[in-house]
Amino acid sequence: MEEYYEIEYRDLVYKETFEVAVFESCTFINCSMDSLKLGESRFVDCRFEECDLSNCNIHGTAFRNVDFLNCKMMGLRFDTCNDFGLSLDIRNSVLDYCVFAGVDLKKSRIDGSSLKEVDFTETNLQKMEVTNCKLSGATFDRSNLNEIDLRGSTEIRINPQNNQINKMKISQTQLIGLLSDYQLIVD
Repeated sequence: MEEYYEIEYRDLVYKETFEVAVFESCTFINCSMDSLKLGESRFVDCRFEECDLSNCNIHGTAFRNVDFLNCKMMGLRFDTCNDFGLSLDIRNSVLDYCVFAGVDLKKSRIDGSSLKEVDFTETNLQKMEVTNCKLSGATFDRSNLNEIDLRGSTEIRINPQNNQINKMKISQTQLIGLLSDYQLIVD
């Protein structure tokens, strides 16, 4: 497997294939990887800025200490990626329809992003920051949300009986999202 170090990839459009390789300390800027199969590639200490990775097949792909800024990442199945050392820092990106079911994200952060209908079933989000995000239709079921910081995020709907929520940080306006399953009328 080829290895690439400290290379900047800018304005590239990958159409059909992506070389399976190890990318360490590389930067991808304004690259289109839409619907590619990334395979067993490994991204270590890499940064993606304004890239489109929507619908990529990331089965076996490793993301270790990877930053995503202003990226489009719709429909990714993080439940199939190589989860050894998985660590993501995602800011101002679109992750609608992604699947994180069963993934350990406790070393990750997501801020200012759209997480519409994302599946967090049985996901470890302990001590994670998921701040200023839109969580419309996101599924939290049997998830570890202990000490998670959800402040500033909107459209949260979490059933406290089906999830671990000890010391979860939320804003007062988000309380309705914890009570919605109880059909309470709050004035």
